Order: sequence, then structure tokens, then C-alpha cells
Amino acid sequence: MTLNIGSLRSALPYKAEAPLRPEIERTEEEMDISSSWIRYDGIQRQRVTAVLVEPLGDGPFPGLVFLHPFSSDKMFFLGEARQLAGMGVASLLIEAPHKRPTPHRMEPDLKDPRNVRSYYLQMIGDVRRGYDLLEQVDTIDTERFGFVGRDEGADLAGAISALEPRLGAVVCIEGVPRASLYWQHSNRAEAVWLRESLGRLELKRYLQALEEFDAGPLIEHAYADNWLLQFAADDSRADREEIESLQNEFTGPMEVQFFEENQMVAIAETHRGRWLETNLLPRWA
Repeated sequence: MTLNIGSLRSALPYKAEAPLRPEIERTEEEMDISSSWIRYDGIQRQRVTAVLVEPLGDGPFPGLVFLHPFSSDKMFFLGEARQLAGMGVASLLIEAPHKRPTPHRMEPDLKDPRNVRSYYLQMIGDVRRGYDLLEQVDTIDTERFGFVGRDEGADLAGAISALEPRLGAVVCIEGVPRASLYWQHSNRAEAVWLRESLGRLELKRYLQALEEFDAGPLIEHAYADNWLLQFAADDSRADREEIESLQNEFTGPMEVQFFEENQMVAIAETHRGRWLETNLLPRWA
């Protein structure tokens, strides 16, 4: 498949001028941190569920959008967002479409490539609308935006950064440069199950749908110029040669970190905080 970044841009039904209709369900304040459970309009008027975690104060604070792993939900990064709020960072924790309550729930149908494509476009568009929401918060510095994703959330970082011009820094946790190749060749149980569940033609169409969102080819179009990639050292989802090739081809700063499995929570999170403190907080100060 030949990548056409223009076709991806035109396929995304994103309109910055569309109303967000934000609604706060509840707010909790603890110490100098505020956490608000909110809803807002994503693309195609789908209601996005999210948590906005902010430092209390005048700011201006840099803003992050977090995208959780497929099997988790918006609460996955809540503890980390509160830690970052203590450092002076605001975070929007977005819930992926398949985790939202009906009628705004959207499940990807692996046997329908058009549905898979629509699902990923919905998620990318909702992230972009998340930055629109952050722009409306008086205490957030719109010149300092970043993105953090894990697993499937990280797999979409290339597409998000190629479509969102406000991004300056990106953190990918256990993502893959080419998700289409991972599902086609990986020996991990989830990938084997997928290949066995789909027929040959269905698998081919599914992989073709994924190719359009593969991070590796899209990173060269990225607006974000500073990247951190984190992996578990023994993670079979990560192809080290592919990661090294991506790092060598990228023209901007790209740091790659590997951790032992028991370090992927606390120690990797600490490293992310330090990296963001260096690359996002003082970026335009």
C-alpha cells in the first residue's frame, strides 16, 4: 500500500470550529490537584468520556492527552496524571470509543475493514478534539502540547502526530512501528488468535486497513519533533531492528528506552516524568 498522507487527512472528519459542548459530571480536589470527569463532542458528534487532571493555580501549564491500552480505560493513567499535575502539567485522559457508554460506544469489527478504519479515524479525531478542549482552558499553555499512548494507544501516535500540528512531544509506551506487520507475523497469542479467527481474505483486508495507520511511515510527516519510546526488554511485541531503523531514519530527537518487565510501571513512569520535564515543560519558556 502506498501511503498518502493527504488522503488520511481528507478522510478525517475533523472540524476545529465544531462546538465541543463540554459537560462536567463531577470534580474532585485533593491537595493542589483538580480531577474532573467530563464529556465533550468528538468528531461526528460522538460524546467522548474523559478525565481532566489539572494543577490548581494560574498556570500557564503544558497540556497532555493520554490514550490508554485497548484492554483498559481512561482510568489507566489517572495516577500518573496526578503525579504530573504535581509537576505543573495538565492531562486529559481520553476513553477509547469501545469503552464508552452507549449510545456512543463503538466496537471495532475485525471482519469489516471499513469499520476498523472508521474506528481508528474516530479515535484520532477525538484526540484532536481533546486538544481543542485543552485550548479552551484558561490555565493551559496552548504552545506546549504533548501526547502519551500505550500499546494500541501508542500504535496510533504516528498518525496523530502527522495530523495534529499543535503537538511538540510524544511518548509511546510499548507501541509498534508497524501494527500491520505485527498482527501478520507475531507469535504472540493475541496475534496467532487473530490470524486463526479470520479467513485469509478477511485477514488481508484487515491488515490493509491497518497499514494506513502504521506509525513508522507516518513519523516522517510528524509535527511533533521530540519523541520518547519505551519498551519492556523481553517484549516480543517490539522488534528491536525495526525500532532502531525508525530511530535512525527520524530527523529529530528520538530517545528509546528498554526496561525489565518489573520496571515498566514505577521506573519507566519516573523516566517519562523526567523526560517530559526536560522536553515539554521548559520547551517554550
